[in-house]
Amino acid sequence: MKKARDLKLKPGEHDSNSAAEVLGVSKLKLLKTLREVGFLQTDTKHGMAGDRHNLPRDGIKRLGWAYTQKLTFGDGPNRERNREYYIVIFTRRGFLEVKKIMQDPDGYEMPEMPPIDLQTQITPAGNVRKRTIKQRAEAAHRSYLKDLKNIGIEIDGSVADN
Repeated sequence: MKKARDLKLKPGEHDSNSAAEVLGVSKLKLLKTLREVGFLQTDTKHGMAGDRHNLPRDGIKRLGWAYTQKLTFGDGPNRERNREYYIVIFTRRGFLEVKKIMQDPDGYEMPEMPPIDLQTQITPAGNVRKRTIKQRAEAAHRSYLKDLKNIGIEIDGSVADN
C-alpha cells in the first residue's frame, strides 16, 4: 500500500489526488480536463512532461484558486533529497470552480484573468512586496536629501542658514 503524502493543507483545500477522490473521477481524467479548459498548464517537450506540466496558470494563481507546493523525495539508505517537484493545490474557491468544470467541461468558460501587476513582484519566501528599481532609487534620493538637510545643506546644494 502506498503511503499518503502529508501536505498539511488548510480545511477545504485539495491536491489533485483528494480532489479526484471527492469528485469521483480518476486523477488522470481530472488533470486532463483541467488542462483542456485552460485551468492548468500543458508543458510537454518531446512527449515528456516538463517542470510546469499540470501546474496552475498564472491567472488562476492571481485569482486565488490554486497555488503550487514544493515536495521532495529521495532514495537510498539515508533518504537523500535528490529530487524536487511541484504539485497543484486547489483552494476552497478553486475547488468550487473545479467542480463546475467537471460538471460541464464543454460549457464552462474561463473567467477573464486579472492583469499582471508589473510594479509588484512576489517572492517565494512569503509574498513580500518588492519595490521597483525606480521606487528604491527615489526613496534613496529622498533619504540622501534629508540627511544633507540635517547637516545644514539645502536641497539646491547651498549651505543652510542656522
